[in-house]
Amino acid sequence: MNLLRGIFRLLAFLGITFFQVSRLFLWRIVAFSEATQRKAAWQTLAGWSRLCTRLLDIRIEYQGDLPPMGSMVLPNHRSYIDIVPFPPLLELCFVAKAEVNAWPLIGSGARLVGTVFVDRDNKESRRHTREAMGHFLDQGRSVIVFTEGTTYAAPVLGELRPGMYHLAAEGGFSVVPVAIEYLDPRDAWVGKDTFVPHFLRCFSKPSTGMVVRFGPLMQGQDGDLLRAQVAGWLNKNLAEIRESRGILV
Repeated sequence: MNLLRGIFRLLAFLGITFFQVSRLFLWRIVAFSEATQRKAAWQTLAGWSRLCTRLLDIRIEYQGDLPPMGSMVLPNHRSYIDIVPFPPLLELCFVAKAEVNAWPLIGSGARLVGTVFVDRDNKESRRHTREAMGHFLDQGRSVIVFTEGTTYAAPVLGELRPGMYHLAAEGGFSVVPVAIEYLDPRDAWVGKDTFVPHFLRCFSKPSTGMVVRFGPLMQGQDGDLLRAQVAGWLNKNLAEIRESRGILV
């Protein structure tokens, strides 16, 4: 590991993020329509993701077919890095925990790209989130929700949050599970680890490898059964990825 590399990347990451958030603020001022704002927000987010991927040398191996628009995309969750692979491929609305809203700089960017924040301890917040997700899906837009609700290190798959599965079942929406695994399990961001120490530890290495495997389209009228099907697929495919890539945990 090279600490100077990590420090340089951290400063460059903050600079890139500040620049892209500033662009989002500018688009919010000059764009005359909601459609223009939305397109500009997605393109800016996709650009930020591509820049971060190159700067941090995140090597992403994509597997499977991309989900169609209007799907609920449900990855497992290992780290804050998990958001990077998706914007260049799909126009998505993210659902994030309420704490992200308070993060310096990143929280501002998340708000400007239309992220829906949910306080899982607040019933009213959970209801508002389900309504917002239903609105986006009815418009034919895709929504991405990290289905465990928080991060877990491999090989653990946390309990999947049930609300989104009942929303999908009641609204007739399709869900697509996505398995995310890191070639180095230490890249997971869990427990009481804070952002800067984790960033430096992770990105002082030359590169970071990850596998992103898209699953099949799933539908059902029973939310509990749909959740069990997604959990089964994730457990099976995460194990397959670890075995095929020799990931030791």
